[in-house]
Amino acid sequence: MALIASVSGSIGVGITIYRNANEVSRSNLRSGRTNDVAIKSENRCSMPVVDASIFAKRNWSRSRQSSILSSKVSRRAVAVGVSAGTAALIAGAVAAAGALAVAAMGGRESPSQQAILVTRKGMRLFEQGKVKESLEKFDEALELDPRQRPYLWQRGLSLYYLDRFEDGAAQFRDDVAVNPNDTEEALWTFLCEARIYGPEEARRRFLKVGTDSRPIMRKVYEVYRDGSPVEEILQSVNSTSGADFFYASLYTGLYHEAYNNADAAREALIAAVRSPYGSRSGDYMASLARVHCLCRDWASSTAGGISDTK
Repeated sequence: MALIASVSGSIGVGITIYRNANEVSRSNLRSGRTNDVAIKSENRCSMPVVDASIFAKRNWSRSRQSSILSSKVSRRAVAVGVSAGTAALIAGAVAAAGALAVAAMGGRESPSQQAILVTRKGMRLFEQGKVKESLEKFDEALELDPRQRPYLWQRGLSLYYLDRFEDGAAQFRDDVAVNPNDTEEALWTFLCEARIYGPEEARRRFLKVGTDSRPIMRKVYEVYRDGSPVEEILQSVNSTSGADFFYASLYTGLYHEAYNNADAAREALIAAVRSPYGSRSGDYMASLARVHCLCRDWASSTAGGISDTK
C-alpha cells in the first residue's frame, strides 16, 4: 500500500508539474487565398488530397507535451522565466513520474504516455524535414489520447506546411482557446487564414491574446494585427546575433509569404536560418525555418541549413 501511495502521489505531482510547465513553455511559439499564392504551387511538402473521412475521428487538437518533449530546452520556456535548469528539473520530474506509472502498471505504458512518446517522434521527423510523416505521428498521438487536442501546436505547424490551412487554423484556434496568452498561435492562425481568405479578412478575424514577455514578439503581434509596415519588425532589433533577430526574420518572412511576396519571404527566411540562433540554438522554430526553406525549394540557398531529406 505504501508503494502504491508513493507511486500515485508521484504521478499526481508529475502530471501537475507537466501540465503547468507546458502552459508556461507554450506561451511563446508560431496565410490569403490558396490559388492566389504562387508559393503554394512550389510546396514540396504538400500531401495528396485524401478523403476527409480519414481524419474525421481526429477532430481533437494540441498536445500537453510542448517543448519539454524535445531533447533541447526551447526558447519558449526561457522567454517566460523558466531557466534551463528549471526546465531540466521539470523534464526529470515528468520522466520519473512516468517511470513510476509504468512500473505501477506492470511495465505497460498508458495511452497518455504512449502519446507523449509518439509526439516526440513526430517532432523529430518534422525537424528532419519529413513533414507528412510528422503529421502522421501527431495524429497517432491524438488517437492515443484525444485530450491532447487543444495542446498540439506542433501538429498545426505540420498542417501549414502540408497546405491544410483550414485544419491548421482550427488547431491554433483550439490552442488559443485553452491558452489565451499564446502570441505565436495567434500569429499562425492569421498565417493559415490569410491563405484561405486573404490577409485582410484574416486580420479582421485576428485573435486577441495577452501580452507576450518578449518585446520582439509584441512588435510582431502588433504588425500582424494592425497591418503596420512589416519593416518595423526588423527595425526594432538591435543585434543580428541573438534570438530576437531570428524571430524577427522568421516572422517577417512568413508575413511576406502571406502577401505573396516570394522574394522578400525567401530573403528573410534564409536570414533566419543563417543567423547564429537559427543555426545553433536547437529551438524547434529554428528547425521550422529550415523546413520552410526545404518545402519552398530554397535548401540550396541556406548554406547547409537543412539537407534534402525527402
